[in-house]
Amino acid sequence: MNKLHSTPDLGRLEKYESWREQWENPSGLNLFSYLRSECHPEDTLVVSKLLLPDMLCVDDGVFLELSFNESTYLSLRKKGECTSSIEKSMNHTLLYDMYDGCPGNVSDEVFVRLSALLKYSWGLILRDRFPEKKFAISVKNNIDDYGPSITFCQFSA
Repeated sequence: MNKLHSTPDLGRLEKYESWREQWENPSGLNLFSYLRSECHPEDTLVVSKLLLPDMLCVDDGVFLELSFNESTYLSLRKKGECTSSIEKSMNHTLLYDMYDGCPGNVSDEVFVRLSALLKYSWGLILRDRFPEKKFAISVKNNIDDYGPSITFCQFSA
């Protein structure tokens, strides 16, 4: 038997483990058991927009649709910023901000693993949608500052 991992290792998931341990036979439970019990299909659809984000092509740039701001883009263009620099700035996503309404403490390790997953999934989308372009996806796990962040931009020519 050869196991093929489709995503980076999830590591220790405290919320999942806590849920699992409440049951009489936790060894018979897995992530799909948790999904069936605790998650709503709409939540999965919403999360899909983070994992598989919609992109917006503006001039020769590629941007996350959810974070694109036209006035910011035009201002950076007017200042003479190159496309790659504008992409890097506008696609910058702070993971703590994505979940600022989350109740309770979430371990920093969860955010680090989430950033690795996003790097992987965004890379898949960018390669699939733009096979003619080359992108750099950057993850910074600065726990001492404002936590993990991710961004992408095209390689400068």
